[in-house]
Amino acid sequence: MITPSHNPPEDGGIKYNPPNGGPADTNVTKVVEDRANALMADGLKGVKRISLDEAMASGHVKEQDLVQPFVEGLADIVDMAAIQKAGLTLGVDPLGGSGIEYWKRIGEYYNLNLTIVNDQVDQTFRFMHLDKDGAIRMDCSSECAMAGLLALRDKFDLAFC
Repeated sequence: MITPSHNPPEDGGIKYNPPNGGPADTNVTKVVEDRANALMADGLKGVKRISLDEAMASGHVKEQDLVQPFVEGLADIVDMAAIQKAGLTLGVDPLGGSGIEYWKRIGEYYNLNLTIVNDQVDQTFRFMHLDKDGAIRMDCSSECAMAGLLALRDKFDLAFC
């Protein structure tokens, strides 16, 4: 699966997840990186572009809801009933990414007191606070980068990014 990278544009634009759904190891990443760089060096001559309508009509592409099976499967690995019963006030900042829809459905499906503090998809990273070196960095371990979520800590029992 190729997904948007959660990094600033200068750090690349995509990430590849192998069939197991986890991050690709360095060997796999190197193969993908080398092929992408070769295609770009050749002016993308080997890349055929078609519209979404053409792709959907080809029979090779289908629309599939991957969110709901994920949401329902959480209860197999996380005690969602205990979280719901605890009545925790949860805050989530999906950091401008595609996880917004996942968090919405998790909150609804498990009837959680969950607030999404930023529900705007933003590929420009305007929402990010600068890290201590002045760079835009998606680093959940950095107090500087997570300043927006940390400013809301008194509103929630537990917060995620």
